[in-house]
Amino acid sequence: GRARPGRRGRVNLRVNGQPHQLDVDADARLLDVLRDALGLKGSRFGCGANQCGACHVLVNGAAVASCDTPMWAVEGKSVTTVEGLGTPESPHPLQRARPFPNGATAMGALARSTEAGLIGCTQITEIKYTEGVSLVGLLPKEFELATVYSAAVCSRSAQPENAAALVKLLSGSRSAALRAAGGFEF
Repeated sequence: GRARPGRRGRVNLRVNGQPHQLDVDADARLLDVLRDALGLKGSRFGCGANQCGACHVLVNGAAVASCDTPMWAVEGKSVTTVEGLGTPESPHPLQRARPFPNGATAMGALARSTEAGLIGCTQITEIKYTEGVSLVGLLPKEFELATVYSAAVCSRSAQPENAAALVKLLSGSRSAALRAAGGFEF
């Protein structure tokens, strides 16, 4: 039968124009089904919190986070992944995008590249601290990343007061100018 929340069943949908009838756990993430069952690796797991965009696909033309979308929610709908955006003869710009494990690695590769016209998108701090890369503008608010920076200390630390002193130094008034220059907002 049809897949319903909390159960296994059949989900009918179109992916990149092709019809699919899948027997899946209705609560499985669309991202996992696209990657594992259909072999479409263009969408990737990033933050798991519907904020980074690495997993976004179009569902009936609207961008959704596939890492946060259960299969039952796409029953009867049309899904377009990055693989479905262009053709081999005329690839979509997103199909030429290169994935990187983090912003620092991406900005380093951008700085070293001799290719013309490359652009990169990551946290402002990664851009400002990478020699050879220039900040050209901020993303619109709806595309900003929500990042929380935190500090941790090993629970077996012999001197946890040193970690507390470091956090106080990093977040204190003496380092405010350095944080502002790097793009950190407080």
